[in-house]
Amino acid sequence: MNLLTDDSIWFTMLQEAIHVQLPRALRRMFSQMLLFCEIENPLALWEQFKYHLSEDYIRRLNDNDLAYNYALAYINRYLALQGKSNRDFQLLLPTEPVEHLIEDEYDYDQSEEQEIANRNIPLLNQEQRRILPIYF
Repeated sequence: MNLLTDDSIWFTMLQEAIHVQLPRALRRMFSQMLLFCEIENPLALWEQFKYHLSEDYIRRLNDNDLAYNYALAYINRYLALQGKSNRDFQLLLPTEPVEHLIEDEYDYDQSEEQEIANRNIPLLNQEQRRILPIYF
């Protein structure tokens, strides 16, 4: 029994998520949807939300097409962990090598980031301090 006859539920889900999720989390969510949900038209979903899925790269690169390529590469890399690729979902493959930017997302100095957090935590107001444990 196919309860969902179109992709409207997935559009709604992403539409709600763009207001509360960062682009990287949206890309992971989109990738998981591809892997575990029955999406009829993944390309239409990508086209509808590619800006939001790529927004961090757009800010960083100032080039929408290149940013979309990076987002596609990120999604393709995530799918590869499950033995799939963009092609399995009728999505474009990245058009140029972008592994170096994706690797940059994981290349940061943890002790430096901890120092920044330690300097800024005392500056938080009472409400911010109350919710801080949710994120750590």
